Amino acid sequence: MIIRSALLICCLLGAPLLAEETIYRCRDSSGELSFSDYPCPKGSTTEGTRGIATVPPPKKADTAGVTPLCGTEGAWTITRSGFGADFRAQLPDPQRAALETALGGLESGAPAEIRWRKSGAGDLHLCTRSSRNKPVETVAAVDGTVVMFRDGVGQHLNDPRTPEGLTERCSNLVTSCYQPPNTSIDSCVHLAPVCSVTPAWDQLEACCPQLCKDRFAKRRADGEDALPAFLAVLHEPPGCIAPRR
Repeated sequence: MIIRSALLICCLLGAPLLAEETIYRCRDSSGELSFSDYPCPKGSTTEGTRGIATVPPPKKADTAGVTPLCGTEGAWTITRSGFGADFRAQLPDPQRAALETALGGLESGAPAEIRWRKSGAGDLHLCTRSSRNKPVETVAAVDGTVVMFRDGVGQHLNDPRTPEGLTERCSNLVTSCYQPPNTSIDSCVHLAPVCSVTPAWDQLEACCPQLCKDRFAKRRADGEDALPAFLAVLHEPPGCIAPRR
């Protein structure tokens, strides 16, 4: 069965891959690249093989270190005009970015009033209401983590172990490398480390999936300019980084 990537194998088979399983990299007579868990068929060239590690279960967002405060008593501050530049300047850089993410995650149409306070650890707890007038607590932690609580259930807004997080890391890896005339998008994509774990977004070190590189190479071979080709393989459907299933 020929398939497009190791991630797609997981989705189609619905079961973890064995550590010893071999994936064959095949190119047919027309130049089309594919991947197979069987030896390449006649008429195609085997360009390499690769062992695939066992797929770990998806990681749940770890919110154990963040405890909701909005339902507790304490010295709360009310703001209706946001957080000023002076206040933001006093925050550590990761927390300042986390506050921006937290404010950006508030629902449009919700009441503008924000009740907030700092926890003993220095985390900012923002207490708001949804557009349906239900309580929402968003935490901008000192370490840059952003957690939202709804009905007592915590959820990361900036969890790096997601397809979206991997897309951002791959994009930043290539665009930060691009320094013309010394480096090109082509060379930066070529030099970008290939993700070595499954699912690929569990690898926090910056990397790009092999499928992204292969689709980029095909677009370039078809005559597309480098930067639009790279952005397209990352962001245009079907993206080269599969969403969670």
